[in-house]
Amino acid sequence: MIHRRVLLLALVSGVGVASAEQPACPLYKVNVSLLAVSKDAGGSPGKGGLFDGDITCVSRLQIVKGQTWGFIAYKLSADKARTPVDGWSSLQFLQGLTSAEAATLGGIAPPPLTVFAWPDGKAFFFKGSEYIRYDIKANRADEGYPKKIAGNWAGVWPDGIDAAFTFPDGKKAYFFKGSEYIRYDRETDHADEGYPQKLAANWIGVWPNGIDAAFALPNGKKVYFFKGSEYIRYDIKANRADEGYPQKLAANWIGVWPNGIDAAFALPNGKVLFFKGSQYISFDIKADRADAGYPRPIAGNWDGVWSQK
Repeated sequence: MIHRRVLLLALVSGVGVASAEQPACPLYKVNVSLLAVSKDAGGSPGKGGLFDGDITCVSRLQIVKGQTWGFIAYKLSADKARTPVDGWSSLQFLQGLTSAEAATLGGIAPPPLTVFAWPDGKAFFFKGSEYIRYDIKANRADEGYPKKIAGNWAGVWPDGIDAAFTFPDGKKAYFFKGSEYIRYDRETDHADEGYPQKLAANWIGVWPNGIDAAFALPNGKKVYFFKGSEYIRYDIKANRADEGYPQKLAANWIGVWPNGIDAAFALPNGKVLFFKGSQYISFDIKADRADAGYPRPIAGNWDGVWSQK
């Protein structure tokens, strides 16, 4: 009887059982003077609004007519008190907090975009636990996406990846998360046996604790790994990083963000596409610099792909 009374008091008072911490939420800052909130993704405003500087929890995303919408569960006050919002807003007016900023508020930073492309013209964009298959020739996401990683990429981490790339022959894809990586076989549509494995044991000279992005050159001779403001050139035949690396992006990738990227993949036409936040850059390998007119917004140029600040 005493135990039952204690449990009841705990539930009523909001301590003990009921005070268990909720999962950390991706936090975004409103960066427009007035942000309308809708009852439905893509719908007309109907639930009030938020103001410039408000910190919000965006618990899930939905793409409607090529535009990314976020479900705002609540907003945070300066003392971390939560005010329910329970409505949808366009993600283009929300800026994701950095990991350090989010941690001080008890949340997390939004997951970055990750991408790789098979040589048949299909690119795969990953964000958190979901992915989008994109038809490069048609310049739009295939119908029915996003989908969950779980159930579609057998043997790959279901909660998301940090980076990915494939070689030009299109037989294997490599997925990276923290200090581990997975080799994925396209023909069997399954991760190879014995994975994940440690980066430290198999990618000599690459950061052993993880990477931000990677891509292989179309000639299949080199792979480029990126982490923060640095990159490493990796020789496939020698199976090790080239001497003199890591080096700074600022010194060698003219026109690319010098403080780091979220994702990248190479096209057969001699271009590399770099992604960061809500923007992307087309880089010409032969000219060794970004093409004129970049960066450009993902929204409006990659129909059906998530875009975030």
